[in-house]
Amino acid sequence: MNQLTRIGLWPAAALLPFFMSACKKDNAPGGAAPQMETITIENVLNSKPLVESGTFQGTGSPALIQPGQSVTINFAAAKGEALSFATMYGWSNDLFFAPASPGIAVYGSDGTPIEGDVSGQIKLWDNGTRINQVPGASVNHPGTADNQVIKEVNGVDAQGNTYVPASKLVSAVLKYNGNSTFTLTLTNTSGGTTNPTPLSPGVWSVSYIVGGNLLMPNPLYTAGQPTANGLTNIAEMGDNSKLWAYVQSITGIFTPLSPVLVVVYNGIDNPIYKIGEADRGQGLKYLAQRGVPDTLANYLKGLKGVKAVYNLAASGDQRRGGQQGFPGYQSGEG
Repeated sequence: MNQLTRIGLWPAAALLPFFMSACKKDNAPGGAAPQMETITIENVLNSKPLVESGTFQGTGSPALIQPGQSVTINFAAAKGEALSFATMYGWSNDLFFAPASPGIAVYGSDGTPIEGDVSGQIKLWDNGTRINQVPGASVNHPGTADNQVIKEVNGVDAQGNTYVPASKLVSAVLKYNGNSTFTLTLTNTSGGTTNPTPLSPGVWSVSYIVGGNLLMPNPLYTAGQPTANGLTNIAEMGDNSKLWAYVQSITGIFTPLSPVLVVVYNGIDNPIYKIGEADRGQGLKYLAQRGVPDTLANYLKGLKGVKAVYNLAASGDQRRGGQQGFPGYQSGEG
C-alpha cells in the first residue's frame, strides 16, 4: 500500500486503532448468550513526515556549483506534494536560495505533472544570523553576528545591498519521467549578472501528503521564524551536513491503511483469496490497488457461509491513534 499511497491512487486514510464487535452464536452451548468478540487493528508504523530527501553538490573540490554548472535531483512525488531545497548564495554572509514553502509544485491543479522552466518559484532568503556585506568574492566570512528571522530578499536586503531576481541567478527545469518520478535540473546562471556567485552543496526534501494535507509544509525553514535544524551551516558556510542529518532523521516510510474489510465466515474456505491463485475478479484488486473495498464487500455479503461483512471506513486521526467505530456493511445477525 505504500507505493499506492505515493502515487495518489486513493486518498490516504488510516484506521488507527478501530474496534469491531460481532456476535459469536454458532458455538454457544445450551442456548447461552452470544459471546462478544473484539478485534483491534492498529497501524504501529513509526511514521515520518518526509517521504524522500537527499543532497546535491558540484563536482569540484570544494564541491561548489560554479556559474554555468548544473546538478540534478531525481525524486518521486504524489499529487499535491512539492520539492523543497536549500543552497547557499556563496558570495554572501548568510543568504540562501530556496523555493517558497512548501516547495516547487510538480503537479497542476488538475493533477497533470508539470514540466519545463520553474525558475520563478526560486527565492533568495536572508538567514538572519549575519549582517549582510556587499555581495561578492570579497565578503568576509562569517561576518558580524545578527539575530533576525528568515526573510525573503526581494531586490534589496536589510543593509541596502541590491540583487537581481533569484530566478536570474538559479535556473530550475522540471522533467516528468513517468510513474510519478521527476528530475529537477538546477543551473547556476549567475555568471554575467551583477551578482555572480557559486552555490554550495545543498539539501532537498519531499513532504508526505495525507488526506490532502502535507505533513510538513515547512520542511527546511519557516519564513518569519528564526533559522533552525542546521540551515545556518548552509547559509553561512555552505556546509549541508547538519541540515542533512536532521532531514534524514525525519524521512522514512509512511503508509496509511485503506478502509479495512473484515469477514466472519464458517464452513467454507477463505472467501477472499488463496495463495498462488489468480485474482478471482470479485473485487479484491480494487481493495489492493485503490483501497476501495465496496465491490468485494458486496460480493461477500451474498456468499453462502459468510456470517457478516464489515467495511470499516476511515475516520479519526490520519496518522496514528485515531479510532474507528462500528461497521458500514453487515450481513446476517450480529
